[in-house]
Amino acid sequence: MLISVLQSNGVDILGYLTTEELQEIKKVSLFFNEVVDSILMWRVLFSSISGALKGYNPSPQAAKDVRVRTIKSRPESSTKPKPKSISIREEKCPKQWFFIPPDLEEKLKLITINRASVVRKDPNFSGRCFEVLETWASLLVSTLKEIKEKEIRGEDTDPKSIILYWKDKSKILSEIMEELNDICIAKLDSIFVDTPSHKKFISAINKLKKEYEEAREMWKYAAKIEVNLVKVVDVKTAYKFGKSLIESLEKAKESCKYFNEKRILDIIGSICYQFFQILEKQIDFNELFKSEREISLKKIKQAKLFSTWIIDSKLLNSSSSHLVRPSTSYATEKNQPRPTTPSLGAGVIKSQNFLTSNLLYLVTVLNDLHSMVSSFSQIKEIENPSKKTVEFITLYEKIPIEFSIWSSENSILWARLVHAFKDGLNKLQKTPLVKNHESSGESEEDLDESIVAPSWNVR
Repeated sequence: MLISVLQSNGVDILGYLTTEELQEIKKVSLFFNEVVDSILMWRVLFSSISGALKGYNPSPQAAKDVRVRTIKSRPESSTKPKPKSISIREEKCPKQWFFIPPDLEEKLKLITINRASVVRKDPNFSGRCFEVLETWASLLVSTLKEIKEKEIRGEDTDPKSIILYWKDKSKILSEIMEELNDICIAKLDSIFVDTPSHKKFISAINKLKKEYEEAREMWKYAAKIEVNLVKVVDVKTAYKFGKSLIESLEKAKESCKYFNEKRILDIIGSICYQFFQILEKQIDFNELFKSEREISLKKIKQAKLFSTWIIDSKLLNSSSSHLVRPSTSYATEKNQPRPTTPSLGAGVIKSQNFLTSNLLYLVTVLNDLHSMVSSFSQIKEIENPSKKTVEFITLYEKIPIEFSIWSSENSILWARLVHAFKDGLNKLQKTPLVKNHESSGESEEDLDESIVAPSWNVR
């Protein structure tokens, strides 16, 4: 019965059998010898063609000449073919840092590990590879040196530039590290291990890893500093986000070993320098006396709090607080000018004490301003003021100061100004603050005692 089935449908069945099964069929029935031999022959032929064509890519012209008729079902009219999505990751980006000549790269791709000792003995091949390794080493060393030299140092700069430097450095070194994950670079590394050229390359790689680790850690904490730093644009925002900014700086100093004392001083110095510029633009001496008392005092208080937060933080050594005393205490001592402290704009900050003394000077000025504005506002509230009172008010509302009150280089000038204010206020309080209606005019004695606007810019 089995034979009858094979005779009726055998040709269809034989195509699904394995080679071993076909050999067994030949032993059972001679009827299928020719058919089985034919099937086995075509199988060998097709396997040979398949092996020969493996990895073969025909030219575009050859592909055009070949036409293959296939049966395709017609798509339904209601459905539209989906557009092919293009992935950016599929596009292979060219190497930017570790260039390999194309012909050498093709050879490296074909080399296997068991042939490493053979190709290493080829002088032409190994000579080119040594040249590539030394070029890479030289490029890495020069690139790292150039990036390091561009590190932002000193306080007279925008603090955001310091943050941006670590962001860019981390990104650049990360791209270089990613390019190292290449099969051809790995082969060069294993084939020419311990050769002089290889040692130069490995030395450069070790420097790269060290610099990358530093940049990655610095940017990790610098990014958190940046979140609050970009929000500080005026006195109000300095007060609002100041504590969070200082806390992020303290965290960086405690947790990141690369945030050393010098770098902390650089960024704190640049923040203070920027804050001084904000004060120059937003707190004008005359405007403080012209504005409403509450508005002026609020600005002064906010600026003072921001300064004291930095002084009292873990970022600076608060033991230097004895370097500056209130300006009024020096102003009352004749021939005893207040000692000057280095200006933030003079150059790179060299110690914590220099920065702290500038901040303390700032607090001193703000304390003086608070006292002056409070006293002045009481004078302004007088109805029908006398001529001396009007002159006193005009002096501080309209006569501009021709030096920066925020620079500690002008500390002596500021001390004299505070002393003059206090002295003028005392003289004014000894005379009538309102007009004398019984007198038709001022006496000669009153005119002699009239307040004369001082020359603020005299040094």
